[in-house]
Amino acid sequence: MKSEMFSGSTVHKRAWTFAAATGATALVFLDETIVTTALSTIQSALALDSVGMQWAVNAYVVAFASLLLFGGRLGDIAGHRRVFVIGLVVYAVASLMAGFATNEVWLLTARAGQGIGAALASPAALAMIADAFTEHRGRAVGLMMGIAAAFLVGGPAVGGVITEFFGWRWVFWISVPLAGASVWAAMVGTNTPRRRLDEIRIDVLGTILFAGFIGSIVVAVMQGSNWGWFAPGTLTLVVVGVASGCCLVLVETRQANPMFDPVLRSNRGFVAAIAVGFGMRFAVLGPLVFLILYFTLALQWSPLLAGVAAIPALVPSLVISPLSGSWSDRSGPRKPIIVGVSLMVVSLAGMAFVLSAGQYWQLLPGLIAFGSGAALAVTPTTMAALSSLGGSQLGMASGALKTARQVGGALSVAVVTAVFTSTQRSSLATHGLTSSEADAILSRAAHATTAVPAALLRDATRAFVDGAVAALLVVTGVAIVTLIVAVIGIRNESAPQLNR
Repeated sequence: MKSEMFSGSTVHKRAWTFAAATGATALVFLDETIVTTALSTIQSALALDSVGMQWAVNAYVVAFASLLLFGGRLGDIAGHRRVFVIGLVVYAVASLMAGFATNEVWLLTARAGQGIGAALASPAALAMIADAFTEHRGRAVGLMMGIAAAFLVGGPAVGGVITEFFGWRWVFWISVPLAGASVWAAMVGTNTPRRRLDEIRIDVLGTILFAGFIGSIVVAVMQGSNWGWFAPGTLTLVVVGVASGCCLVLVETRQANPMFDPVLRSNRGFVAAIAVGFGMRFAVLGPLVFLILYFTLALQWSPLLAGVAAIPALVPSLVISPLSGSWSDRSGPRKPIIVGVSLMVVSLAGMAFVLSAGQYWQLLPGLIAFGSGAALAVTPTTMAALSSLGGSQLGMASGALKTARQVGGALSVAVVTAVFTSTQRSSLATHGLTSSEADAILSRAAHATTAVPAALLRDATRAFVDGAVAALLVVTGVAIVTLIVAVIGIRNESAPQLNR
């Protein structure tokens, strides 16, 4: 398979392009899991409350999601390699600064900087792969995802080792050499067409409106449980988000070079792929964050052990992602997507059912099935989106799909957090505890800073598990809707080759 993919007179450039794009994708994947493992330690070191700890994840996700579509479109206009390199440089600098953080504001600012850099580099990486491989595109994307998945799989364990033996700051600093290696590979082997700077026309207004739309809605959902769903701050953000979205639709229909072509809304296959990408990321990121916290806080495991415990959910990607790409090349994306999302639905429901038992071995089959389903569907979903558009819109297609996935992830953490917090508070109220008190009890027990009375620890743990179960059930519902969309909207023919 690999020999076919890298054969021909352009083997050198293809190999370097593949290495650069895979490195950048691996970097984004690594960030999703390595930081999560260190969250409880970062919370203790920087004195973060529960909201601050959530925003250590969301500051990155919101910035990433808000600018991904802009990054993809900018790559189409200015050249994918140029935007790719700029994005990775920004990401590396922000990672360096995150490692030096001494307070919450510093950390969250640096995390947002990482999101901005990743938003530029990530869609360019996928576009470079799609442009370089005119044949075996599904295999190439699947192999890239499989290799990058190794970093996703290793993230929890690596994060645990780094946190315990080197300190949480190295969780961020490890990204710097990876970004540098990807930049070097891109400069050596990738040569994509680009325009002169004075010829570049950017849809600035569309970018601002889209960022306002995504950012306002996500922050409103994230903070609603703390501020109150009908509090002035929450309602203001919702109004700003809706107004930005409405203005965006009006502006984009009148732009000569829109950030997102409104005509694509009538492309059934593309819209369905975007919706499935959104639903899958919603079903993946929220549960992953809370399962790691479940291991560290509810089961009182160390960061290293919690990271290792999450690996069964991530290992299937190593093997299944490349195979699903080949399956998509042969028969089209419909079947692997439907089978994969079905596995996710069954596994999420099963894990919600056994979570309260507090036994890891009962969760293990669900973790494996969950990871297998996600790995089976992710590459065909990518191919369904890319194959719907021409070569001149690769960046737009990549940016739109990645935006949908990141918005799904951001809203997943926000909605899951809201459901978790609401359920936890109801459970705690019966024991006379507040959420802040429960957080403090679980954190003290996890880090063994002071002795915790057994009764208080039991009540706090039970409330945490109640919240986690409710959150998993909500995510299961979203996965069911995603499955229905896939059945109705994803076409069953083989993905056609993109026009160059």
